[in-house]
Amino acid sequence: MPRRGSDGEIHFYYIYFRQHLKVCYNVYMEVREIFTSDFFIAIIAISSFLVVLTFFLTIQSTFWENYKRRRMEIKITSMKDHYIINGFGRVGRQIAQELAEEKTPFVVIDKEEVFDECKKNGWPYIHGDSSKDEEVLKKAGIANAKALLIAVGSDADSVFIAVSARSLNPDLFIVARASSQDTADKLKKLGVNRVALPYQIGGYHMAVMAMRPAVVDFIDTIFDSRHDELHVEELQIEEKSQLKGMPLRNVLPRDKKKVAVLAVKRAGVPSIVNPPPDTILQAGDDLILMGTKQDLDQIGEEFSP
Repeated sequence: MPRRGSDGEIHFYYIYFRQHLKVCYNVYMEVREIFTSDFFIAIIAISSFLVVLTFFLTIQSTFWENYKRRRMEIKITSMKDHYIINGFGRVGRQIAQELAEEKTPFVVIDKEEVFDECKKNGWPYIHGDSSKDEEVLKKAGIANAKALLIAVGSDADSVFIAVSARSLNPDLFIVARASSQDTADKLKKLGVNRVALPYQIGGYHMAVMAMRPAVVDFIDTIFDSRHDELHVEELQIEEKSQLKGMPLRNVLPRDKKKVAVLAVKRAGVPSIVNPPPDTILQAGDDLILMGTKQDLDQIGEEFSP
């Protein structure tokens, strides 16, 4: 039998739960009104749009980067007689700028992600360490390249790159940077055609600037590709060239051509500086010519084999 007064307790709890149920129902209706309001629906719509837009922009950016990368790889694969710059530090950047001024095709290699300038200027590049992996040089088209410029900061890396490059392309013209004479001697023994010693070049240039400033200004004008006043180029006499066996006076008569022949480089003998007009040109000779870019280009087109 229930205790006396239990009916009152039951009624109390009934009233209590009924009131709380009513409160919960009111809260539910208020929340429902909020979620079904036009303002909330607008917020949800805008948020959804922003999420979808961000997603598609990310996908588009990734797709565009992959597309540009693929185009660049195809461009590198199709290159011939191009230059490869291995190392994109201060020296490598200067080399790239000079080649770009001359409109000469080139590819940049570096083991660090330092290609912002390449991306900005549209210069093809490859990320990799060619001192450890010769596949990087193969991707740069070393088999079809005209020259390799090794501008890395480590002498050890320069040696390893030179060994790999010479084995991949025995006819490649290689220019390397070295920080000591010992390294320069080793690189020459490995088949590097030219070795640049920055401290030696800088010291010589500063000394000549102090002693013969006008001469330095003139030389800088000649070799600065941004000036069109004078340029220096070389013209090689090949075995099938029409110039083979001809005297110099018939090739570049001074009264008709505005191009000066500074020297004739011939294998096995010292360079012939300011060659006389009766100099007979031979296969393998390199003519060092000076003139305006327009005149030099005309000479190259006229006498190219």
